[in-house]
Amino acid sequence: MRPVVQGTVVVLENKTGRILAMAGGFSYPLSQLNRATQSVRQPGSAIKPLSYLAALGKGLQPNTLVEDDEITLPPLSGGKEYWTPKNYDGSSGNTLTLRSALENSRNLATVHLLEGGIDNKPEASLNRLCDLALEAQIYRECARYYPFVLGAQPVRPIDLAAFYAAIANEGTRPVPYAVESIERDGERIYQHAPAGVAINSVDHAAFYQLKSMMQGVLARGTARSIANLAPYVAGKTGTSDNENDAWFVGFSNEVTVAVWLGYDNADGKRRTLGGRATGGGVAVPIFEPVIEAAWAHVVPKTALAPPSSEADLSGIVAIPIQ
Repeated sequence: MRPVVQGTVVVLENKTGRILAMAGGFSYPLSQLNRATQSVRQPGSAIKPLSYLAALGKGLQPNTLVEDDEITLPPLSGGKEYWTPKNYDGSSGNTLTLRSALENSRNLATVHLLEGGIDNKPEASLNRLCDLALEAQIYRECARYYPFVLGAQPVRPIDLAAFYAAIANEGTRPVPYAVESIERDGERIYQHAPAGVAINSVDHAAFYQLKSMMQGVLARGTARSIANLAPYVAGKTGTSDNENDAWFVGFSNEVTVAVWLGYDNADGKRRTLGGRATGGGVAVPIFEPVIEAAWAHVVPKTALAPPSSEADLSGIVAIPIQ
């Protein structure tokens, strides 16, 4: 029976941006749409590393405490609607470290970062996140509304993969490419020159700290079903509203693998993956054999690298959220 759920996987070389492997859907004869490069989907919690990167860049630390209780944000300038988000499981009321909040993908803790964790006011924090998302080239335009922080704005899988590769690179985003060179009559007429874009508004230390926190997603968090890979991989799960999209994006020292699953819903019917079909449950199991194949055939399996000389972590202390 032909499957009706679609999916995509893209494997990106972190340093160069070279696309090592890419599957844009189940069957090219049935659909020529390359979902890795031509479609946009809500990333859900897979976008949360952006908020934590901004918070770390301001001076918060992985052990900084953040509230995970109910919160209502005021209307944005020119708006009238308040926003009251919820955690996926409906619970609230705890105080967590930033590390634990990201590992367990707590929505409320992430939203609380808008109140002093990123900037002094929620709207200013949202503006900072949009500026950082544009600098990192996750988006070409940023929708400045609060649900953005929980992954409401759709993204191309390849752009999300490039952002995660930037985390692996401590701040240099590779430019993805598929064509290495072109020859005509034995003469090379084109040779790709790898390019990287430095995300300068956040320092190396913040990127390394985020990478360490994302290792914990595997070791103890929403991707703990592959905890055995935690010494070698960091990543983040993502699930959009009503399980419409399921994600896992993870990276080793050398490669980033982005996995998305969902229905195209091009016929106007909104079909979801079903209750509890989260990124941790359905995308993570696809990621594991892909990264194992990359280690077997393309790159070595090595423990995630320690901080670079530019990521000076000496003298860093936790800064509380005011």
